[in-house]
Amino acid sequence: MSMGLVLKDFFDLHADGRLQSLTQRSIAIVLCAFATPGICSDAASGTISYLLSIPAVSGIQPSVFLFKTSGARTAQPPCSTTDLWVIDGSTAAGQQTIATVLSAQAQGKQVTVHGTGSCTIWGDTESASSVGVLP
Repeated sequence: MSMGLVLKDFFDLHADGRLQSLTQRSIAIVLCAFATPGICSDAASGTISYLLSIPAVSGIQPSVFLFKTSGARTAQPPCSTTDLWVIDGSTAAGQQTIATVLSAQAQGKQVTVHGTGSCTIWGDTESASSVGVLP
């Protein structure tokens, strides 16, 4: 099992995006040090401050959903030159993530976003791997 998968599993256990203890923070720091650079990319807790949905263009691009949070980004991969996150709206997982973002935005809730470390969906924008809604 790669360190990236371990790190993703570690953060998935904390759906609210917060690390509760010093021990857990230490583990996260150590895992980030050995993981691929983009795996540790995330946004500080913030509200959704920008939304853009772009429909699919057959044979050219999938349906994409871009959004921005009010929190400062950390550890952005080199390919990401914007403060936006992107979600592939053509997959079931992407549609669930989009629903989470829209729900959080409608309720004014804060979110924490974790990135994939790559810009494969939208060339200059990091793909969001998970979005956690804070209580």
